[in-house]
Amino acid sequence: MIKKGFVIFDQRYRNDLFDFKQHDKLRDEIITTILTNPYTMVLVKPHPRQNVELLKEKLVKYNSERVMIAEEPSMFLADTCIPVILGESSICFDCLAMDSPAIEYSRNAGSIYKGLYRKGGFVYPANNPGELIEGVKKIYGVVLDIGKHQ
Repeated sequence: MIKKGFVIFDQRYRNDLFDFKQHDKLRDEIITTILTNPYTMVLVKPHPRQNVELLKEKLVKYNSERVMIAEEPSMFLADTCIPVILGESSICFDCLAMDSPAIEYSRNAGSIYKGLYRKGGFVYPANNPGELIEGVKKIYGVVLDIGKHQ
C-alpha cells in the first residue's frame, strides 16, 4: 500500500517524562521537517487522554490544509500513513501489527523509558531532524529534504 501522508502519534503531557516546552519543540521539529517536502501532509493523532483543544491551539500556526488533527483509529492511521511517534509509546505495537515500521522521535535522556522500544528493535530511532529525514528515506523511500535533490 502506498502511504498517503504522515501521522504523528502525540503524547499527553507528563511531567515525569518531559517538560511541556520540550514536548512542543519536538513536535514542531517533526512537523517542520516533514513539511520541507511540499507534497507532504501531516496528521497529528492525539493521545486518548490528551487535551485536544490545547493541541489545536499549538497547531494553528501551520497551514490547515497540510497539518490536521486525526480522529481515525490508530491502527488505520498506521496502515495508511508513515508513522512517527513523539516519545516512547506502546503505539509502536499497533504500527508493527499493521506492518508499518514506526520512527520514534525522542531526546529523553532522563526518562526511565529511554530506549525500551529502541532496544527491542520495535522502532527506528530518530533524535534530530537529520535522523528523521534519513529514517523516512531508508524505511519508506520518501525524500523529505526534496530541495536538496533538485
